[in-house]
Amino acid sequence: MSTYVLIHAAWHTGEHYWPTASLLRAAGHHVFTPTMSGNRLGDQKTTGLAESIESVVEFISERNLGDVVLVGHSYGGIVITGVADRIAHRLRRLVYL
Repeated sequence: MSTYVLIHAAWHTGEHYWPTASLLRAAGHHVFTPTMSGNRLGDQKTTGLAESIESVVEFISERNLGDVVLVGHSYGGIVITGVADRIAHRLRRLVYL
């Protein structure tokens, strides 16, 4: 089975992916739906692209995830491009949604 990390759009949270994550998990996949820096409760709304990228890099690295299918929706697509530039060795595929 695959490991998916689903990255939300701007002004959303990882919670928006919970229904999709449930379906993928039911099929036997490992699925993560992190909320990027700047979108968590109490975060400053002045967070920029670099911080968003770094928060996803840290999420994947701290969990020692590898062979990841990284999915980015809208603004998340920009973020996953930056993540791939930093930790390509941990990724199997990028999916732009």
